[in-house]
Parts: sequence; structure tokens; C-alpha cells
Amino acid sequence: MDVRKTKHYYDVSAGDNVCTCDYCRNYVNEIRHAYPELSEYLKTMGIDIEKPFETMPIEPDESGHITYIGSQYVVRYLGCSYRYCGFSSDDRYTG
Repeated sequence: MDVRKTKHYYDVSAGDNVCTCDYCRNYVNEIRHAYPELSEYLKTMGIDIEKPFETMPIEPDESGHITYIGSQYVVRYLGCSYRYCGFSSDDRYTG
């Protein structure tokens, strides 16, 4: 993996992809505090835990607790061409 390009992606455009629904905003606001060790580990790879590409929450339980069954983060790989990996030359994700 290319840590420098991954970090650059998160610095430049990852925040543009974060959903603004209540569930995703809750995830962004709570994830670093809920999982500080994971946050630090992902940081060593250039990943910002508060900028998920996708979150997968399920409906809150009867006490209002929200469970997330998964989340996705973007990682850049060495030798990955921009066009093949879905990125423009300025590291914006193009899908």
C-alpha cells in the first residue's frame, strides 16, 4: 500500500464523500473516541477514521443504541494508476 497517497487522499478529498445523514454523522463524531487504538493503527497507514467511504448502520435498538455492521475506507496501492483505481490526477475519487 502507498501510505503517502492514502494520506493525501484523506487530506484532500475523503471528507467530500462522507454522508451527512444522522447515522453517519453519529459515526464520525463517536468512532475515534470509541476505538482510539484502532484510530491510531489506521493513522499509521494514512487512514483518517473519521472519514469513512461508507458506513453500514442498522436501526437503533430499543435503548437508542446504534450498531454499525461495517464501514469501508479507501486505501491507495503502489503502482495503481489513477484511472484504473477510480481517482483523478488530483486524488479526487471519481467512482
